[in-house]
Amino acid sequence: MTSIFRQNAIILIDSPNVVRVTSELMGDSRQAADVVHGLVEELRKYVSRDLGLNVVRTISFSTISGDQSIGQDIRTDLLANGIEQRVVYTAEGEYASSIELALEASQIFHSSADIGSFIVLSGDHWYVPLAQYIQRNGRSVLIAALETPTTSEQVPSDLAECFFNARTLLQKAGTIETNGLSSTGTSMDPLGEESTESQRPEQTETIEDGIARQAMEIIEMYFGQYREVYLTPLLRKLSELLEEEDEPKTVINYLEECGAVWLEKRRGFPHNYTVLLVNSEHPDVTEIKNLFQNDNPEPCLEEDDVDDAVESVSEEYIDDKPSYEQAHD
Repeated sequence: MTSIFRQNAIILIDSPNVVRVTSELMGDSRQAADVVHGLVEELRKYVSRDLGLNVVRTISFSTISGDQSIGQDIRTDLLANGIEQRVVYTAEGEYASSIELALEASQIFHSSADIGSFIVLSGDHWYVPLAQYIQRNGRSVLIAALETPTTSEQVPSDLAECFFNARTLLQKAGTIETNGLSSTGTSMDPLGEESTESQRPEQTETIEDGIARQAMEIIEMYFGQYREVYLTPLLRKLSELLEEEDEPKTVINYLEECGAVWLEKRRGFPHNYTVLLVNSEHPDVTEIKNLFQNDNPEPCLEEDDVDDAVESVSEEYIDDKPSYEQAHD
C-alpha cells in the first residue's frame, strides 16, 4: 500500500511569553520549568499524532533578563530534550525573543523549502504579520497560544482557523490548576476541540432501500479492512459504482438514519475532516460482512484512494442534509 507522506513542520517557542502567561494562569511561577517542558512535549505529540505532521526541528527563543534562575532551568531542561536554543542578550524583556522568533521564522521560510508548516507556541502574542506572511505565501501556520482570540474582530478573517488554544494541553502536561480559569477551547479555536466521541447508534432500522444496501456492500468491499473511512474518497467511489444516479451524500444520510453507519469529525491541519464508521452490530451490516467473509474477497482498496484521502482531507461535513425520502420526492 502506498505510504502516506507526512509534511515537515517546525515548532518555534516564545519561551518568556509562555512562562509569563503560564505563571499567571497558575498563580505561581515556581513550577514554570516543569510546566513549560511538559507543555512543549504535549504540543509535539499533538502536532505529530493529531495533525499528522513530521516535526523536524523545535527551537526555543529566550532572553537573558528577568528571573534568571527560572529561565536557566527552562533552557537546561529543553536543551536536554533535544530542543535547539536561541538566547537573546538584552534587557528588552520578552518582546526581544518574539522579534528574534519572527526573524528566524522568516529566514527558515526562505532557506528551507521542505518545511511546509510552522507551529508557534506562545503565551498571548499572536504573531499576526508573521502568520499572514507564511499563509499568503503558500505554507501552513498554527499559532498555539495560551491566550487565543475570542472574537472574529480580533484577528484578520484569513487567520481565523490558524489559532489553537494551548491551554487544552496544560492538563495533559500535568493536570495543573490554572488559577480558576477554564482550559477548554474558545469559539475561535476549531482545532482545540477533541475529536468527536464515539456516537455509535443505539437504535437501528432495517435497510429497505436497494441502492442503500448496494452502497453498504461497496463500503464493505472497498473499505472493509479499515476501522475509519475517509469520507471524501468514499463519496467518490460511491459516485462511480452505484447503479443509479443517487446522490451519495443522501444515501449515506439514509444509512446513518438506519443506524448502519455514523460520522465523526477529526482534527486535521490545515483543515478538519470527516470519517465514516460502520456499525458492525447492525443486523444488515452483519449479514453483508458475513457474505464477504464467506466469499473471502481480496482487499479492493486502490492505492489512488489512499492518496486521494490524504490530498483531500478537507471539509466534507454533511450539513443541512435532506432526508432520504425528501431527496426522492
